[in-house]
Amino acid sequence: MVALPCNPGRDLDALTAPIKPDDFDWDMDVEDKSAVKLMVHYFYHHDYPSEFPTYEGHDRLTPQTATKGVLAVHAKMFAMGEKYQVRGLKSVALEKYQACLPETCAGFGTSIIIAFMGTTETEIDLGLRSAIVDSLSDSNWMVEDEALEKTIEEIPELVYALYRRLLWRSRQW
Repeated sequence: MVALPCNPGRDLDALTAPIKPDDFDWDMDVEDKSAVKLMVHYFYHHDYPSEFPTYEGHDRLTPQTATKGVLAVHAKMFAMGEKYQVRGLKSVALEKYQACLPETCAGFGTSIIIAFMGTTETEIDLGLRSAIVDSLSDSNWMVEDEALEKTIEEIPELVYALYRRLLWRSRQW
């Protein structure tokens, strides 16, 4: 066994030195309590409940359906999986998001913001962002909505992704 050099004074200073907020941001107090509860449930069951109440008109995009709903919850769980580096949670959340997307638009507007402002784009993992771009470019249920247009307008990565999709389609024709 090799003994590692130890400097008790310096090592103690490193432990008691203040941590900058940018260096350590895993503060569960800033997270939505219901999302934390779902994440903890995932740790025990490798899944989280996805029975959320539906309401009249959840299949049409309106200002009321764009902000709250199941798609926002799944996007939040995906973002938490990314933030806390829980790949399995990201996978489960993406599967649930993609399964719900054809049936409802409840929380779609919020899910766009979470996906493009709360996650990072990597070549390996574009799942949630790709699902949103697919939906925006392929879906028949999308309608003109001022709030949604403003949201899209304010996210350059989304505008660029939609532009790339349009270029790809033009080459296919």
